[in-house]
Amino acid sequence: PVRCLDCFNPVPLYKFPTMPSEEYNELISWQSDYQACDGLQMNCSTLEKVATRQISDVQSSLSKSGREHCQTLEKLVGRPFFYYLYRAQARNLLAEKKHLCPSCKNPWYLETALHSLVHFKCDHCHLVANLAWDIHK
Repeated sequence: PVRCLDCFNPVPLYKFPTMPSEEYNELISWQSDYQACDGLQMNCSTLEKVATRQISDVQSSLSKSGREHCQTLEKLVGRPFFYYLYRAQARNLLAEKKHLCPSCKNPWYLETALHSLVHFKCDHCHLVANLAWDIHK
């Protein structure tokens, strides 16, 4: 569930100090929930809207839990951890570029995407997101 923003490669959990449970159970459970929601939204049938909301809305229970895990890891490691919000739909590219951080409402569009995927980044809220897939080229 953790990727390096410098190289975008996955980072194994054993590289980090253990979570409050003295293991990584809470992070692994969160990852399982995230993957389940991602699978439901990709299948485009059962619970698609609910699942998409969970992975794309900063106020969803899944996002809140994920952001808490990021804050915990940040405290343990002493480096910023960013939470990824999925973006599926937008009206058009111009509107998408004007999209504001959903948490602090500040501009967060990156003129140059990180690793061809991360088009939005808020250093204040520690959020990242993709350009909406329906207009992504």
